[in-house]
Amino acid sequence: MKVGKNMYESISYEESLKLSGDKIYIDLRSPSEFKKFTIPNSINIPILNDEERKVVGTLYHNGEYGEAKAKGVEFVSKKLPEMFRRYLKLNDEYKYIIIFCARGGYRSSAVAGFLHSLGLRVYKINGGYKKYRQFIMKTIDQSLDQIDFITIYGNTGTGKTKVLNHIKELGYDILDLERYANHMGSFLGSVGKGEPNSQKTFESLLAEDIINRKGKIFFLEGESKKIGKAVIPDKIYNKMINSRKIKLNSDIDFRIKNILEDYVVEDDDELKIAIKKLKRYISSKKVDEYINLIDRKEYEEVIKDLCLNYYDPMYENRERKFIKEYENYDNYKMAETIISDFIRD
Repeated sequence: MKVGKNMYESISYEESLKLSGDKIYIDLRSPSEFKKFTIPNSINIPILNDEERKVVGTLYHNGEYGEAKAKGVEFVSKKLPEMFRRYLKLNDEYKYIIIFCARGGYRSSAVAGFLHSLGLRVYKINGGYKKYRQFIMKTIDQSLDQIDFITIYGNTGTGKTKVLNHIKELGYDILDLERYANHMGSFLGSVGKGEPNSQKTFESLLAEDIINRKGKIFFLEGESKKIGKAVIPDKIYNKMINSRKIKLNSDIDFRIKNILEDYVVEDDDELKIAIKKLKRYISSKKVDEYINLIDRKEYEEVIKDLCLNYYDPMYENRERKFIKEYENYDNYKMAETIISDFIRD
């Protein structure tokens, strides 16, 4: 931890994790930068909005450095009163205010100096998001030798994700790869989820759970290499496919119930758009039949047919060796059973 010439404290992201007490990370980058990826749970208080950043960036690109700085000052000066009010409120709510920009340069230095001059104590992350990114990738890489995976497999609808979430509720470590990707993995995976997360966001959320682990064993769901827009890092994927594997089995009625809860939302439009993508794999006639059934709210028929005639044959073609198989008819009790079998207190 270093104190700069402006008397604000400059620390690494790793050092910020060791600060004890309520803290808030503030991303100073533009809204579009923040939307693509950021440090998890941070908030965005941009110095420049997207259009302003574009204007200043164009001036820099053209070699008009003095004009770029002058234009930046012009844009920022109008925001300073409201910016200070927001930081003053955060100062009352949090013990530590930790700010960062892309590389820990002008934006974070200027804001840190400004706030310190007005009596607020802030921390600036050395190297900004770039250094944070290096830290989490190193963390993922170095932590894999210290942890073990137990990977849960099973046909679509057997409750894998629900069981995984119950394991977390019981206080044990999981890697929720679908949550990190904001996608459920199949061609229906984006239904009700919105925009899938970027690769960098996926890796940030993954690293966060590894950093905050309670023990050595992580439970996770078996996934394909790609989930939505995200690709599972090679070392994570290889550890997953070489891990101890268990399988959940369930009858079709239980599976239909689970799938209904996951995929059927108030608006059927997303569901129908996803179903239409199946024309690459099954006949247009069958897809049209599914759409008609959805229009009549006969979701169970669609789910049953998809499970038995599309998902199950595709899943069964994959050869895996399981150390244990379970019959799952209650997701919470299943989580308790798995913990009892694999975690020895």
